[in-house]
Amino acid sequence: MGNNSTIILSMRKSGRTTRLADEAIQALFHLGECYIWDHHLDGKNMQANNYLFELVMRRLDIEHHHIMDNIQFVKTREWIRINLNEK
Repeated sequence: MGNNSTIILSMRKSGRTTRLADEAIQALFHLGECYIWDHHLDGKNMQANNYLFELVMRRLDIEHHHIMDNIQFVKTREWIRINLNEK
């Protein structure tokens, strides 16, 4: 395949953000809340934290849209907390 295959392989992602989103959603249903902070720079990068938050919220809307009215969140400079309030 030549040099293009090297470029494509080097651009592959580890899937860690997806696994963090999965863990956050599971914690939300088991514990009623979850904290979001991305692995990039140990959570000190709010752009990465916001990306992970948006990923979690998008998945919740697609897969569990019936609970979206019960979701609350709080953003700080270091983490984002999502609460599931039972009504």
